[in-house]
Amino acid sequence: MSTPVKYVISMFPMWDSFLRLSSIFGREKTKTLDEYFNEVIKHVKEKEDVLFKKLLELAPDVPSEEAYTRAMEELSKILEIEFQEDLSKMINIADNEIYPVEELQEKILNILIPHFVEVKQKIDNDAKALWEKALRGEIKIKDIEKFEIMDKSLFLGSNILGIILETRDFEVMNKLLPYFVLLPARIMKVIFNNKDLSELQEDFKLIARKIKEVHPQPTTVDDYFLEELLEK
Repeated sequence: MSTPVKYVISMFPMWDSFLRLSSIFGREKTKTLDEYFNEVIKHVKEKEDVLFKKLLELAPDVPSEEAYTRAMEELSKILEIEFQEDLSKMINIADNEIYPVEELQEKILNILIPHFVEVKQKIDNDAKALWEKALRGEIKIKDIEKFEIMDKSLFLGSNILGIILETRDFEVMNKLLPYFVLLPARIMKVIFNNKDLSELQEDFKLIARKIKEVHPQPTTVDDYFLEELLEK
């Protein structure tokens, strides 16, 4: 399985189930929340092949915000179905303690942040290795377009996570993380269907616009590169 897809799989439980079911999480103690999250991660790994197949099926067919929105909605449904047992278990063990929304969001972020740091480091290492390969002259002319696609994908993925880490803002995470999950799946779908790779330039523009919209002046993002993506 390709590296970008592994990133996708590793991030599956990290956004929608938590975001859509915050009222349930509000009745969880911190320890229980940690344990639940680790249990979901375990089950994600067990269902990796199934989730990968479903992710490719729901990935956008065209580079439009509407297509991405539909894919996000479908992904939400799949997560709720695939992890229904985990969610039911969480409800059954919930106690009467209620957290304020802000405190709940902070607790969820505290659980997710270390995972984001780890995944971002892996992406950055892959980007570095990709460029080292290019500088050694190991990228064939026929593979230049693939190199550019991978480079831009890694750049956007790394900086989405970078913005989430920089802001520690629950709403920012909610808006950007779905694009992090869906972009690699979209790339894989284009490749598997033998479509023109140049079509992905519109995906990059769409996500660059979303980043600028959600966080106009990030310090973790190469703003020049974002503008370059938007201009192409």
